[in-house]
Amino acid sequence: MKKVVFWAVGTIVLFLFTSAVFAHDGDIGSETLPIEIDVIGIEEDLGEHSDQDPWKGWANIYVKNICSEDWGDFHLRIFNIFGANTYFSEEYQPQLYIRTAPLTWVLQEDLVPQWSTDHKVLDLEYYDNPIEQSDWAKFRVYTDNTTDHCSLFVILGHPTPVPEPATVALLGLGALALLRKRK
Repeated sequence: MKKVVFWAVGTIVLFLFTSAVFAHDGDIGSETLPIEIDVIGIEEDLGEHSDQDPWKGWANIYVKNICSEDWGDFHLRIFNIFGANTYFSEEYQPQLYIRTAPLTWVLQEDLVPQWSTDHKVLDLEYYDNPIEQSDWAKFRVYTDNTTDHCSLFVILGHPTPVPEPATVALLGLGALALLRKRK
């Protein structure tokens, strides 16, 4: 009997401590009502997140492609009018649902320094299986707000189209011409 009680208490304590990391997850959009994006390359306000203790967790972002082109990647940035240090965490790998191709990602320096001092843009790439017109997807990224405990931040984002084969061919020919000119 003591073993059962000890095991039950240990399991509850372990659950409480391990689940605290994921205690403040949030959704932006939903599967039934994703955020519709109709313009490529222009950053849009995807939604706000009210944050609270433990000041980190998963953000589930639902988006729908209503553009005329397929998306090959998506760029996300956290915007905070208070200048707080909220950022995408490298602690857990971002995920893309409703896709079979692997998701690659990289954190790039923010190109808008007046909006944030040390934030980075999260680039999510999935060119092998793009998000087609009228299709939707769910991105899952981990945010960390443990430094400044900002109670509200916004996630901004925009897609990039899949390059057309003709465009890729032209770029390749240009590169070959430059290489040949060098020699």
